[in-house]
Amino acid sequence: MAVSLRQTIIARLRQRLEQRGAPRLQMALLVVLTGGAGFLCSVALLHAGVTELWLRYPLSVGGAYLAFLMLLWWWIRISAPSYIDPRDLVGLTRADQSWDDTWREPRSKRGPSWEDLFDFDGELGLPLLVLALLGTLLFACGYLVYGAPLLFAELILDGVLAVTLYRRLRTLDVRYWLETAVRRTFMTFFWAAVIMAIVGAGMADHAPGARTLGEVISKPWS
Repeated sequence: MAVSLRQTIIARLRQRLEQRGAPRLQMALLVVLTGGAGFLCSVALLHAGVTELWLRYPLSVGGAYLAFLMLLWWWIRISAPSYIDPRDLVGLTRADQSWDDTWREPRSKRGPSWEDLFDFDGELGLPLLVLALLGTLLFACGYLVYGAPLLFAELILDGVLAVTLYRRLRTLDVRYWLETAVRRTFMTFFWAAVIMAIVGAGMADHAPGARTLGEVISKPWS
């Protein structure tokens, strides 16, 4: 009953988000701000003496993730109340099983070929590294933007309505918004950090001593 009711409310909130707002556009803005935070984190780490690309890149992803969670908290405070409807608080003692709960969770299926991936000294080594860097960033951004309606709906439930709903219906599965945010987004940033570390190691192999992407690209072919 609790799971069914939670899914019913999330489906209702998701539909309202897609009808009244532009959740994917809003998430795209948050992702851009997150990317900016990651870049600033990388610059700060560089000035702090963290020159190894294999280390600085994943640390920057970690800093960007913290910024992303803060941005989600800001979104809950500013935007979430706009999507709350009084009907969400009425009649919760009876679960409406007739609601068409057809939402789907986005899943990623990515199976890259590892052939020649670590041939950093070859002619295609650097272009593959740059493509891996850009591809990782684009894939992570696209994943977050695509799943924005579902994530925002859950954040509204757990961050804004949770206390009120819990008081009215003790059987509802109530979670803290941060738990929901981490559960939905952590693996995306984790794998981005792992791939960035691998890419950074490859760039260090191609251009020993290079501290930035610009220095890696400017290195002449051997």
